[in-house]
Formats: sequence, C-alpha cells, structure tokens
Amino acid sequence: LTSRSVADAVGGAVERFRLVVSGPPGTQAVTAGRRVPAPDRAGVSVSAWQIDRPVFHKVSVGDHVINYAELIASLGEREELVLYWYQAHDKTAPEVYKNKIYAAINKMTGKKQEHGFIRITVPLTPGTEKESARNVGEEFMKHFYPFFMNYINDTTGTARG
Repeated sequence: LTSRSVADAVGGAVERFRLVVSGPPGTQAVTAGRRVPAPDRAGVSVSAWQIDRPVFHKVSVGDHVINYAELIASLGEREELVLYWYQAHDKTAPEVYKNKIYAAINKMTGKKQEHGFIRITVPLTPGTEKESARNVGEEFMKHFYPFFMNYINDTTGTARG
C-alpha cells in the first residue's frame, strides 16, 4: 500500500490523507500520504490551530462499518474538515481508548495485531458546505478502505497495492 497506489485509485478529491499502520513487534510500520507536523488531537498539529469538538459518524463500506469522527480545524482563514478513526485490525473507533481495547482483545484472542490511525483532510474553501466536504471524505473512504483492508489482511505484511 503506497500513497501513489491509493491516489491513483481514488483520484485527487482529497487534499491529503495520513495513514499510520503498525503491527506486532517485528513487523514494519507503513506511513502513506504527505508528511505532516507531529499530531495532537485528530492528528492535527495544534500550534495556532483552532480545533472544534469532534462529531461522530458511521459509513458503510461493503461488509464493514467505519466509525469515525469529524471536526473542523482552522488556522486564520484556512479551514479543513478532518475525518479520522483508529483501527485495530478490522475494528474501527473514533476514540483512542476503544481502539486500545480492541487491540488488547485481538492480542488476547490470537487475532492479527495490526492497528493504526487514519486521518482524511478535506479543504473547506469559500462556498464549500461542510456536508459536501463530508461527502467527498466519505467517498474517499469507500474507495480507500478496500485497499487498506487488503493490506492489513495480507498475512505476509508485504502488500503494496
């Protein structure tokens, strides 16, 4: 899975995405997307950014449901709709503590231990409604998620989309 393979598959509707995946000790971590500053809440660097409280949503993608949070991050006149979730193998959660519980359950039951944080950022340009930006982000999720699930379900950990 690479940022190029996802970008080629879904087009350029989303300005950037951030994907960090790690697995049990001894496996390689993968990061895709444009480099961003060190994250705080929702993976948004909070130096001078104003960050709204998150609102929780769900979107169905095939047999999966992505439970995610959205918030608006603004810096001066610039606004971005940030959609994010944590992933523990095939379970999604918008809160980190739920992700940790899912990861612990996976470890105790012998399931795959891959886990990650996914953030999708959609710019809110003048005249762009939040609902329209959310639709763009959810459409990206619907195209991206099958690639992501193929990656984490690859038993060798070497899928490259």
